[in-house]
Amino acid sequence: MQPLLVIAVVADELQDRAVAIAQAHGAQGISIIEGRGIGFPEHRVFFGLTYRGYEKVLAFVLDERRARAAEAALNHELLLEQRFKGLVISLPIEEAMGADMDLMSAHLDKLDANKAREQ
Repeated sequence: MQPLLVIAVVADELQDRAVAIAQAHGAQGISIIEGRGIGFPEHRVFFGLTYRGYEKVLAFVLDERRARAAEAALNHELLLEQRFKGLVISLPIEEAMGADMDLMSAHLDKLDANKAREQ
């Protein structure tokens, strides 16, 4: 299993939906960081003031198959291709200290078995 770190930067109001999507794809633990972005190009509102939208940065680890599916679902369901909605990327993990990858693998296998029974 090649683990990937999935990082999703989403508009503040999309946090709950993004968490639900990640969990539906097997994410057990999700780190959420408050953020504020400026966007490119910067967009302006009243009286020439620049709006810097509030964002959430979600980070979670999944195996490659689930990570790719989670990325696609986040992109599609949250409409991330629209301006100022967010982005999602993933990075391969060479080593994970403090994370029990065997436990994560067992959890993901259990999810697969439950889905197979439901079908």
